[in-house]
Amino acid sequence: MNMFEQLVRTGHALIWVVELGHKKINATTLEVDNDAVREAQIARLKSIKTSRDSVKVSDSLAALTAAAKSGTGNLLELALSLIHI
Repeated sequence: MNMFEQLVRTGHALIWVVELGHKKINATTLEVDNDAVREAQIARLKSIKTSRDSVKVSDSLAALTAAAKSGTGNLLELALSLIHI
């Protein structure tokens, strides 16, 4: 295993120096804990679901579905109304 592979496997931040003629570009990689991000997103979604008005959500989804099936109505407006519930 070379040094690059060792750094990647141990989770250290890497700085890559790319030489483009006379210019050097430094790029730092970011290590992301996917499990932590996933858990935070799930917790946020659960919080949103428990605090929103489920009747309004159902009615708005039904209106969006009906408009999509019939080809009438402003789907963007209906979809955006769901965001604000």
